[in-house]
Formats: sequence, C-alpha cells, structure tokens
Amino acid sequence: MRQILFSVCLAVVCCSMAFAQGQIDKDFYYKVTQMPDMTQSGWDILATEPIVLADDWICPDGNPITDIHWWGSYIGWQEDMRDPDLNLVQHPDVFKLSQHLDIPVGSVGANNYSYPGVQIDGDTAVFGSYSVQYYGTVDHGGVFEHVFEYTYILPDYWYQQEGVIYWLDISAMFQEQTDYLWGWHTSDTANIDIAVVDDGSGAGWVPIDPTGERHDLAFQISSVPEPGAMLLFMFGAVWYWFKRKV
Repeated sequence: MRQILFSVCLAVVCCSMAFAQGQIDKDFYYKVTQMPDMTQSGWDILATEPIVLADDWICPDGNPITDIHWWGSYIGWQEDMRDPDLNLVQHPDVFKLSQHLDIPVGSVGANNYSYPGVQIDGDTAVFGSYSVQYYGTVDHGGVFEHVFEYTYILPDYWYQQEGVIYWLDISAMFQEQTDYLWGWHTSDTANIDIAVVDDGSGAGWVPIDPTGERHDLAFQISSVPEPGAMLLFMFGAVWYWFKRKV
C-alpha cells in the first residue's frame, strides 16, 4: 500500500513540476516585462555611480522575485561600427540593484510625479555573478548603440504584495577608469509613472527628462511558478502522515 501511495504521489509531483516548468516559457511567468526599444527612438541613459536610475512597476501576483533582467549599453563605445568587437567591451565590475516602496504623486508636498521611497531589498551583482550577452544594435542615423542584456539570479528572493507599486533601482560601478560609462536602455512600454534619476548631488529624485517627455526603462522581473512547489509540499505532508499511521 505504501508503495502504491508513494508512486501516485510521485507521479503527481512530477506532472506538476513539468507543468510549472512549462509556465516559464509563458508571459505570465514574468512579473513585469518592459522590453528595450530597439528603434531610433530608443537610447541609453547614464546610470553609472553616483548616478542611479529607477523605474516603477506593480506586483501582479505576490510571488517573490527570483531573477532580474535588464538592458543597457556603453555610451559612445564603438559608435562608428555597425558590428561591435565584443572582445573589447569593458563590463561593469558591479551592478547595484535595489527595490523600493513607492512615494505616490501628491503624497509629499506638491510632487507631481512618483519616485522611490524606503529601500526594502538590495543586492550587488559583481562581474561573474551576473551574466551578459550582446542583444543588438540601434542605428541612430549612422551612430550605433550596442545594447547588452544582463541577468542576475538573486541569492535571496525579494518579496512583494500583490497590487502594490515598487521601484527597481540600478547603477553600474567600474573599479578602474573607463572611457565608456554604462547607460540603462529605454523601453517603449509605458507602465505607471515615468522613470527618475538621482544624480548623487543631494537634489533627490527627478524625472529623467524635466521637460515632461515620458521615458521608461528596459527590464524584466521573473518569479517562480507555484504549482510544483505547492504539490511537493503536499506530497511531503501526505507521506509524513502515512508513515505515522503504519
């Protein structure tokens, strides 16, 4: 009897894990997706220390963040070459990433835009712990911007509440001097409020473009599908109960 129950539970768990794996390839596996604008209207915005950029997003499901993907380029790097020499690129030694609560419009004085509030999570993605790959090139009328995709798997999940707005902040850091600073690439996906910048001068967060033109930034936040994990827990509970009964 125990062998039959074990076999049934194992089959259920395997099927659920296969189902969960299938979710990874579907859009709703991602908590938020703002893909890079690879047209002439897309461009990089300086985000190298002490400058920090941030964009907001709303949590759709309450599941934790497992990994973060973002897109950027190196301002002025091989801008006269349509096909870059990837052996010559100098990637940041560190990316600083953090998650903040939201300061809504009108909640502090007469602020007419929202911006990051209290930091609730943060991590430093050192070179080697984040992955990077060439994504594509934007042709700005003979001036080429070479865009890279970065991925960082969080060692400790970041947690949120469903329906709550959060901010993702990113800044790059180079330990050695570089001629080409890193910029976060824009997205043509407009979510909630415009992206903001803190230039480190003490002035605080301001819209990237003070004239009011909208800019959003390219990033994707992944979560973990729930069915496999939940059924695995149920299997363990059933097995523990059955062993106590026999």
